[in-house]
Amino acid sequence: MTRVNRWVGCAALGLAVTLGPVAAAGQELPPDIQVDLYLVRADRHVQNEDWSAAMEALDIVFRLQADQGMETPAELWFTHARAALEAGYPHIAITSATRYLQEAGREGQDYGSALALLDEAIGRAEGPSRRRAVASVYASTLGTGLSLGSDPVPSFSVRAVGNWAKLRRGGIVVRGNEYAVNLQLLSAGLLGDWQPFENGFRVTVGGLFNVNELSLATGALDLDLGGGSYRGTLATTLAFNVMAPYLGTGWASGRGRGRGFGWFIDAGVLFQGAPQLSGSGMAEFEGASCSFSLSESGRATVQAGCGLPELAADLETEHSDLEHGLRVLRFYPVLTTGVTWRF
Repeated sequence: MTRVNRWVGCAALGLAVTLGPVAAAGQELPPDIQVDLYLVRADRHVQNEDWSAAMEALDIVFRLQADQGMETPAELWFTHARAALEAGYPHIAITSATRYLQEAGREGQDYGSALALLDEAIGRAEGPSRRRAVASVYASTLGTGLSLGSDPVPSFSVRAVGNWAKLRRGGIVVRGNEYAVNLQLLSAGLLGDWQPFENGFRVTVGGLFNVNELSLATGALDLDLGGGSYRGTLATTLAFNVMAPYLGTGWASGRGRGRGFGWFIDAGVLFQGAPQLSGSGMAEFEGASCSFSLSESGRATVQAGCGLPELAADLETEHSDLEHGLRVLRFYPVLTTGVTWRF
């Protein structure tokens, strides 16, 4: 024997001495005790939520019991179904849950849990075929809305949304002036819903094409503009950023049940930016009358030579004060509730 062969032989002998007892320990036991060993191992894996390992240990138990003609307790099929579903094998879970229900019947200790598990496994197995499309109708602080989306994976949905509403109201007092308010809500965009626990709770992010607009028009002839008092009219328009991010959270029912009705409720914020205010009108004081306009930048343009030299400064002060008072609208609260239909 060469020197190399002697080293190989020694190494192989050492490896056999070292690993032999460990590798063969389970196989040297009688079959019924081997079953008990793998049941203990499966229980440990279940407690550690190592579902794939638990399923593999139970598969060995089933094989040993079949080879030895041993009876398999029905509750083991339920445990196997649970492990298979958690490990991501819904078809195997269906087979094992069905076997449990067939053998244990309605008197089985885990009858109700097995039915729920089987229903969930069927839903996961059919997957996208039962979550192909989702349509919703809802009411929100952005108006009446419609959405159409899909559930590409169990934990994520995507939906296109559109919102519209109009509101008119008079008698609103802002900085001493009484206004008639005309609110137009119009937005559309794309939202993504992440369900980290796949139980209905969701976190939503996305963006809207935002053309919301707020118009204010004075109804009385008395005007307080900046530091001056006039008679006349003032009409202003507030616009917002065209692209507005959205962030929210909520709850949606019906995912995992496949086709049918559900409901949802969401709360979030639309980051539409500070309002951009522009306006126009007419002001009179002591017989002088001037028409004027206000740009979004806050610059006032007054009719030349109309006899009211302080009007431009008063208008620019009023513009600044109005924008400051309405800055709260840059974070627009969005509350939504509605119903869904999954196709």
